[in-house]
Amino acid sequence: MEKPTATLLYSLLKDGEKRPLEDIITDFSLKIPKSFHKEICSALVILLEDTTKFLKYPERFVAFALLHHSHSTPNSRNNPYLSFLLNHANDQNTLPSERAFLLHLLSSPEPIKLSPADFIDKFDPSTHSFPDPPLPEKSNPCPLTSLFKNTAIKNAIPDPDTSVNSEFDFRYRDEVVTGLLQTLSLDSLYPRWARQGPPRLPVLSSELVWVNPDPDVTHEPLWDTAMCADTIRGAAVRNLISKYVKGSFALSQEEKVLLEVTSGPQLLYYCGLTTGKLPEFVENNPLIAAEVLIKLIKCPEMSEYLRGLLNMDMSVHSMEVVNRLTLAVELPTEFVHMYITKCMSSCGDIKDKNMQNRMVRLMCVFLMSLIRNKIINDEDLLIEVRGFCKEFSRVKEAAGLFRVLKVL
Repeated sequence: MEKPTATLLYSLLKDGEKRPLEDIITDFSLKIPKSFHKEICSALVILLEDTTKFLKYPERFVAFALLHHSHSTPNSRNNPYLSFLLNHANDQNTLPSERAFLLHLLSSPEPIKLSPADFIDKFDPSTHSFPDPPLPEKSNPCPLTSLFKNTAIKNAIPDPDTSVNSEFDFRYRDEVVTGLLQTLSLDSLYPRWARQGPPRLPVLSSELVWVNPDPDVTHEPLWDTAMCADTIRGAAVRNLISKYVKGSFALSQEEKVLLEVTSGPQLLYYCGLTTGKLPEFVENNPLIAAEVLIKLIKCPEMSEYLRGLLNMDMSVHSMEVVNRLTLAVELPTEFVHMYITKCMSSCGDIKDKNMQNRMVRLMCVFLMSLIRNKIINDEDLLIEVRGFCKEFSRVKEAAGLFRVLKVL
């Protein structure tokens, strides 16, 4: 358990010297979550089993009470520590006051109002009789355990070099007990599970190097469809795209590339079009760029291509490519919204009025196409579009788009 929990638990144990037991149990329930009770009880069991040097008698009484309370239910037989409590109550060598305390816990529903220290001071052996045996152990039979588990030893054992009568420095007791509470658990040290490996199968003289498969199971061969494929076409497309990234295709070359892209879309995976080359390719060859991106829509790198479109400066060709993509395939809604927001912001940053009016007109045509095809219908985005139209209401297309938005 963690150090704060261990410190709090030990302070509750030490309160047995001065506080009523009922108050200590109430603090335990309120301050320590129930999820920690199992770990706490396992540590208390080990401390109670070992020696009274760790816990004074009032502290032991508190520990017994916490074990009983932490798993108290209407049916007391469900308490996993019942056998432990019964064994101590039936032990003739146990201190009489401790036996009387345990008998009261196990048999009486009345809570103990005194502090454990007061209980010990006021205990009168002549007023108590201990039945023989005090309590039947058969009320909670021990579960069956394996021989392997029975050979385990606890992970905390007494020092064999320390005699029973040796002095114990109580100045360090608090620190020692707190440290033990942090590390103790019911986990034990088990013997190593060692067994000899099975013998190897006999090798027959006629046997192949692999194990014969089950005759009832059919094994279908996996074919590499790209093996021995014609790479000349792919090389031609790759060379053309690499050559004309910074220039425009001739009409005949453009038709050839479009034909290859349509007839063999798998060639695009080897075309050499990277996200770094995409902006220039879009500006110089928007038609082919749109067709290539449409064919690559399902490839894992498509998100990188879309990010490349977002990072481009606003232009006529980039809007043309995005418009073709939205009409041909279903693009992520987040990408469409981010692209529209960026383009509207870019229009406001243009200093040249003529260029600004031109880009606003193109933007309005682009937005009209998206609205007409029901690609954008998000109310938050439409509010931004209305604000864009109001800002550029002097442009005819913006005013027309605003009228369309009013009737939506």
